Amino acid sequence: MKNDISEFWKKKAEELSKKRNIEDAIEAYNKYYESAEDFRKAEFWKLKGLRYFEIQQFGKAVECFKKDLQKNGENFESQYYIGQCLFELDRHAEAVENFNKAWEIKCAQYQKYVDLAKSLKRNKKIESAIEYYDKAIGLDKMGYKFWLYKGLSLHKISKFEEAIQCFENAKDINPHDLSVLYHKAASMTRIGKTEEGLSLLEKICLQDNSYRKLLNVDPDFTSLRKYPQFLKLIKI
Repeated sequence: MKNDISEFWKKKAEELSKKRNIEDAIEAYNKYYESAEDFRKAEFWKLKGLRYFEIQQFGKAVECFKKDLQKNGENFESQYYIGQCLFELDRHAEAVENFNKAWEIKCAQYQKYVDLAKSLKRNKKIESAIEYYDKAIGLDKMGYKFWLYKGLSLHKISKFEEAIQCFENAKDINPHDLSVLYHKAASMTRIGKTEEGLSLLEKICLQDNSYRKLLNVDPDFTSLRKYPQFLKLIKI
């Protein structure tokens, strides 16, 4: 009976989340936690942290992800989201520290999943092997956001060359996202790579005219206002 009740609240929370009714979803997750058997509580803090993240209550989200790490040990997803929450809270140096820790965990987890999948495949346990390959692929899918937000955090603490490398890594994963090129151009201009930055901005504006308005107000590009090439770009 207790398992049935906990399943009801878990499904209710998931339904509310899909409807973007996040505050009620959090309350449903609390009821799930109260009714779930101990072995089913393992995922609670991560799920609750994600709901707080969705409604931009980043401080509460950090608390939940930290509790998940305390209860369940190291995992890439919770460590990554602590980093992103800290970025949103303008705690950029701390964000970088957490992103670095998340990357260490990711590399170890990824190798563990791949090794398990290979072992299972050798033992003809194909379905189980696929499950661990899927887990490894799931870690890779978060790579783009990881590099983007680590780059943004590094830019905020004036580590522009490291930020550029992160944006390049993000671009390798998602080459069609112009925002990554935009942030890369911002970091380039801050270290004096003006011509390269302007060339990149021209490319961006040709593909998406809305960036011209953004350039008009972005303080990262104030130093470029003395260049005719930039003035031409921001002329709307």
